Formats: sequence, C-alpha cells, structure tokens
Amino acid sequence: MFTTTSCTPTIITRLCSQAELLRASLRDKMDGGDLPSAVEIAERYVGNDCIVALLAMVQCVERDVDNDFRPVSVASVDDGDDDVDKTSAHQQHQLMTLNKMADIALLTLSDLYDVGESHLKSRGWIPIYDQSPTVSGGIVYEHDETGEVSEEPDYEVLNWRMRLMLSIPILIQPGCDADGRVVWAASVVYYRHGYGEEEQFGLETPCSEQTALGSASSYCVSVIDVLKSDEDGQSARLRGTYRGCWRGLYAEAVGGEMDMTNTSSSIGQVLESWTETTLAGLSVTNNKRSASSSSENEKDSAARILVIGLGCGQLVSFLRNHVDNAELRVIESSRSMVDIATEYFHFPPSLLCCVSVVDPSEFVKSQCPGDQDVGDLFDTVIVNVCSVDDTFPHLLLNDDFFNDLISILSNHPAATLLVNPGKDVEAVSLLVDRACKSIKGKKYSGQMLVLREHLLRDHTASDDEGVIVAARRREW
Repeated sequence: MFTTTSCTPTIITRLCSQAELLRASLRDKMDGGDLPSAVEIAERYVGNDCIVALLAMVQCVERDVDNDFRPVSVASVDDGDDDVDKTSAHQQHQLMTLNKMADIALLTLSDLYDVGESHLKSRGWIPIYDQSPTVSGGIVYEHDETGEVSEEPDYEVLNWRMRLMLSIPILIQPGCDADGRVVWAASVVYYRHGYGEEEQFGLETPCSEQTALGSASSYCVSVIDVLKSDEDGQSARLRGTYRGCWRGLYAEAVGGEMDMTNTSSSIGQVLESWTETTLAGLSVTNNKRSASSSSENEKDSAARILVIGLGCGQLVSFLRNHVDNAELRVIESSRSMVDIATEYFHFPPSLLCCVSVVDPSEFVKSQCPGDQDVGDLFDTVIVNVCSVDDTFPHLLLNDDFFNDLISILSNHPAATLLVNPGKDVEAVSLLVDRACKSIKGKKYSGQMLVLREHLLRDHTASDDEGVIVAARRREW
C-alpha cells in the first residue's frame, strides 16, 4: 500500500529514478522532434497506471494553503544543538526526501501533459487560456483553421491514455475546502501495485486486472476520491475503488461509489449510480412479490439474495438496510477488495460473515452438482463484477457459468437473475437468453430483458451509462 509510512528509502529512490528516466526519455524525443515516439513512450507509461502512482507521490506531502500550496518547509536543524534528538532529525530528513519525491512527480506529470499538448497542436488545437472558466486547472483550446473553441478537443477520436494526459492540469491543481484543507480533483486514498510482498510501486511495471479470475503478473488497485458536480452545481466527493489502470475522472468505479462529503452518512444509506440503484430496486421489488405469495411458508421465508462482486460494499449494505428479512450471500474473488471495503468504505464487520472469498465460477459450479436443475437456492442473483474499463470478465463469458446461475434460482415466478454486463451487453445478453430457455438440458419458457439507462431516463443513446440484463425462469 502506498502511504508516507510505506515509502521506504528504497521505494522512494526507485520511484524517483524511474520518474527521472521517464522525463529524460520524453525530453530526448521531444528535443529531437520525434513526437510520435514521445507519444508512444508516454502512453505506455500511462497504460501502466503511472498517473495514479505519480499523483500519490505528489499528494503524500503536507501542503501550505497560505503559501501557494507548496510543500510544508522543513525547519532548519542546528547540528550543534544538543536539544535536537536523533528522532527529530530523522523525521526532518524523511520530510525532505518526500518533498523531493513530490517535486519530481509533479515535474513528470507536467512533462506528460506537454507531450499531450504537443499532440493536440499537431492536430491544429492551440491552447488559448491557462484556466478554464468552468473547471479549476482546465485548459481552453482553439482550432487554428476552424476557429472552434473547446475544453475537450477531439476527445471522441483520442484514446483514453491521451485524454488522461490532457486532464493532468486539472489533476495537479490543488484547492482548499471550507475547513482550510487541501483538496484535489482526484485524491489517491489507497494505491497498491503488485501482490503481497511482490508489490512493485513502480512506474514501469505492466498493469493488469485478472486476480482470481485469471493469472496476472502484476495487479493494480486504487481507492480514489473524485470531486464531481451535479446538474445543480452541487459538488460531492465520491469515493470509488478501481481495479486495473485508472482511466480518469469519468472512469467507472468497481461496485459503485460512496459520497464522502457528508461525514455523518454511513455506507448503504443511498446509492450513487443508476446501475446499483436499479439492481437494488429490482431486488426489493422481487422480495415484495415473493412476500405476496399465497403460501404461508413462502411468506415467512427469508428473501435469499446472492451477490457476486462485493465492490465497495455499498450495494450489499443497502440491501441489508432496505430489504426486510434478507438472507444475503456475497461472493468476492479478491481478499484485498474485502479489506478495502472494510477499511476505506466502513463496510460493517457484522456483514463479513455473509462474504466468501472464492472464484465466482467455482462457487456457482459447486452449487450445481452434475446435470441436475437445482432450483430453490436464491430468489435473486446479482452479478456485478465489471472491471475498471467496464468490461465483463472474459473468463465468466461462457454457457456453463450462466446456465448454473439460472439453475440456482428458486422456482418462485419472480425469482430473477440481474447482471451488470458493462460494455459486453451483446455477449452477456446472448448467454443469458440461451441459459433461461434451456436449463440443464430441459426446455423452459424463460425470458430475458435488457434495461437501458438512456431509455429509462432523459438521455440519448450516446449517453448510455448503464445497462442491466435481467432474466427469469418464466415469462415476466
């Protein structure tokens, strides 16, 4: 985990050395007029999650809000003063080292932005204002031929790495809240690169996100507080967990976000995303329909809900708070995600007994011995496991997994499978549709529905942020 205490001299030396090497490589290509090579180097580092690592380096020092947000200066130490103990001298030396690391990281981020800006200039976009009138730290550009003015030029054709580089001025511009505390557009709360003792904390280590769903040579996970504003201009500090490479201020957090603005609120009180709100709403509705059953035994039975993918724990906590008589079972593939939910999102320890750390496909398979249609295990099954790039894990995109999911649904007419497919809507919906019509070789009249946010809200198709695939054993 990247913190001021985890920054050993060895880690600091390696990070500073790698940052200086990156700066030298970029300057060499830029000074030689080789912009394509500079872009290639910059995008490779950004794809290794170096932006989050550099932001963590910049933010790990205390800054003086009354001195242009410069790092807090180190008090001079008189070596001849007998009152200065060794501990104090060591702390001051550590502070000087951290300040140096933060400065190097800030310069490296500036160099990465320079590469992005030069790329824009090659496409005819010239910066005309140092500060955006709408976003602190933002840059305004004008096209030298068309005269078009934009804060996000050519974003529809630029890849996410280049867009992230162009957002660096926003990311490195500190601000001050009403209590006099330093705030950032994206504050790195937690950052981990690698597994256990093999944590790299490097700018060069490739970043991947497979964990228990597949082998990976390295692994990145971060918890980031992002400042966001709603349509009414109200700002909120939304905390999210990101597995794999963070893709910027508009990246989709794994398992939703939690509003940290109101310190009196607790996890599970409200849901921030359309996807999680809809998943929870369908679960609540499903429970009410089950409670209205004519059978007295069914009326008294608990609502059995299986959630695959803990995320930050927001959805699970919400279900416990708002679904009466709920019997929850949670499957999470990563132990680190459980630890993060507990420490950084205040996931209730009382709910840990509901959580099992196991491969989702192995768990579901264990519930379906042989070719039998099990049935009557869960009234609602929620699958919410998309990665940071909003894609469904490819190792779960198979008939066996979805056949087993349908098979463990209860026989109640309202028993429902709910899947967040991310960007893989077509592949997931095809598998779900096939599974609900033939369970363990037997034909059923199951039906699948695809719920799209842009159809249910005042959005256009291009603003389609959320999709849910839902299915039942019977017709809706």
